[in-house]
Order: sequence, then C-alpha cells, then structure tokens
Amino acid sequence: MDYPSSWLLVLCGKSSPENEFAQSLKNRNNLKLLDSGEVSILLHSEMEKPCDEESFRTELYMNSLSTERFGRFLIWSPRLPSTHDVVSENFCELPIGAVCVADFQFKGRGRLKNVWESPMGCLLFSFTLEMEDGRIVPLLQYVVSLAVTEAIKDVCDANVSAFV
Repeated sequence: MDYPSSWLLVLCGKSSPENEFAQSLKNRNNLKLLDSGEVSILLHSEMEKPCDEESFRTELYMNSLSTERFGRFLIWSPRLPSTHDVVSENFCELPIGAVCVADFQFKGRGRLKNVWESPMGCLLFSFTLEMEDGRIVPLLQYVVSLAVTEAIKDVCDANVSAFV
C-alpha cells in the first residue's frame, strides 16, 4: 500500500497556556517525523470541517479530560507511520505529558521491538514522560492501561446515567 509523503499534525490544548504553546510550535514549524517527508501543522481551531464520525474526537476528549498535566497538550493526526515517531523525534520540543494519537498508524511499534498496525477504531497513542528511575518503565504500560480503562469506564457510566 502506498502512503503519503506528507503528514498532518493537529495541535490542541486544554487551556489557554497549552493553546498558546500549540501556536508557538506551529509558528516555529519545526516538528518532524523520522524520514517521513513533509509535516503540516494546524491548530485544532483552524480545522475547516469537523472530523468524520470515525475519527478521534478531540473536543470530546478535551471536554472529558480532568488531569492536571497528562494529556492536556494533544497532537492528533488522521494517519501517521507511528505516534511514537512524533513523540521521539520531537521530545525536546514537547511538554511532559503531551499525547499523540492517530486514527490510523501503519508502522506502530512498542516495547521490545513489537510491531503492529492500528486500524481505525483502535486507541493507540504515545506520550512524553520524564522519569528518574528507568527500571519502572516495564510497569508503566500496565499502570497507564489501567488508568485509561478506568477513565473510559467513568465516562461511559456518566453517559449512561445522563440518559437514565
């Protein structure tokens, strides 16, 4: 399958400081992907039309987010080789807790060189994190998975309660 040689990154923040940071990143235009061609950067507020029903819903995500740091700065793309590429290639440019999510990624990879494709409908993401003790990294995937699962459960329970 042929993939494009240019990529769209949409930047979004939970509050004014994160949105100002997004504007600054866009103005500097220095986000990149590993050997993957041209990167176009848009602010979420500049999107011409809402995403289709199957796309990641940035507004819903931001409205449901209640963390103090993690996930408050978001990079979304409809299609990427890998969210990990965005985070690793731009780690020094991104705030700690930044999250990158794509509707579709075709060169995804994880710990221990695991490789996968993520079709539409999967929630696969990468994020920035600063740790003093790298020995706990193997446990981190389980803690994050549990936190995401609990957050999804809370949102679903709240939505069910709203309709009862």
